[in-house]
Amino acid sequence: MARAIRILVTLLVLAFVLSRVDLHEMGALARGADARLILLGYGLHLGMIVLNAWRWQILARAQGALLRIVRLVSYYFVGMFFNTFTPTSIGGDVARVIDLSKHTGRRATAFASVLVERVVGLLVLLPVSLAGLAFSLGHLSSGRGLFVYLEGLLVAVLVATVAFLEVGKVRAALHRVPVLGKIAARPAIQRRVASVQEALDVYRGKLGAIAAAFWISVASRGVWIVSCYVF
Repeated sequence: MARAIRILVTLLVLAFVLSRVDLHEMGALARGADARLILLGYGLHLGMIVLNAWRWQILARAQGALLRIVRLVSYYFVGMFFNTFTPTSIGGDVARVIDLSKHTGRRATAFASVLVERVVGLLVLLPVSLAGLAFSLGHLSSGRGLFVYLEGLLVAVLVATVAFLEVGKVRAALHRVPVLGKIAARPAIQRRVASVQEALDVYRGKLGAIAAAFWISVASRGVWIVSCYVF
């Protein structure tokens, strides 16, 4: 039943997307495109996904989850679908947490691996974006303010994400907020927060895994840039 619902939702979403596209224009563009470059672009994009799955595999292994890279690549494709066809990119992360938790038996460990992977990705994305801004300033006019704003937003997201890793400090801060403090004081919430904190603390002794994930992120971002150029 669940699979049938997924297929139905997929077909409905694809039908909606196609209804918003000029198929004749798309056909003309497709006929004029270089098939070799398209294949190369998709090949590079697939390579990027494999790199990202490898990064996730290293971080999941630090939590004791031993999964084959093929399995994680399939989960990544599911996550990318939800990232593309849902209002925010959080949907894909939720899907990956749910899929990985089937193997770990604990959603806290799956959540920790996805969260740390996101943070490592942001640590690479931030300097790459700032470098792109530096090289693009001469070509920007009215859009310069928006570009700077987006870079500031990226920094804010990075700071907020890193701060979230310190779950204990965040929990202490929430207790000072009237409404949120009462919610955070509930035993069920405290147990879940403690479980997440325990899973995140694992990475304090796994700096090698963090370093490997960082350099894989650098390679992945480079492949992504080249694939965009090819397309």
